[in-house]
Amino acid sequence: MTTFSQNFLTQLSTDKQVCLWVKERLLAQMSKSINSEDGCMYKSDTGLKCAVGHLIDPVYYNPCIEGNAIYDESVQEFVRKSVPYWNINEDLLNKLQMIHDAREPYFWEDEFNLLQFDENDHFVNHRKKLDEQEEYATL
Repeated sequence: MTTFSQNFLTQLSTDKQVCLWVKERLLAQMSKSINSEDGCMYKSDTGLKCAVGHLIDPVYYNPCIEGNAIYDESVQEFVRKSVPYWNINEDLLNKLQMIHDAREPYFWEDEFNLLQFDENDHFVNHRKKLDEQEEYATL
């Protein structure tokens, strides 16, 4: 497994690097970042982080984003500032967040291993491609 130091966050530039960054941290954490009502949090009171929370540098984190979806402009702005060389891929952010939110930690590694990337290290969203093919077939 690739090991990244905390200051490497600002150097991530590809979907694959971002995925490996999040994978490494979630697998080390092996616990969901949730509040007392089992709602997922970018950063919990105990310091745990969700998938996207691991892409937000502590310098930029603000509790005001808690409860906001990954598509929220403030969430994306904090990710953009923290990972300035990466063009945010909302499909990948959504997939990473779903791994954290919808799966138990003991399934996380298997879920990460199912993610696929093309020759340029861009995330390949097969579900989206299937949806587009099905839509085209019905025209």
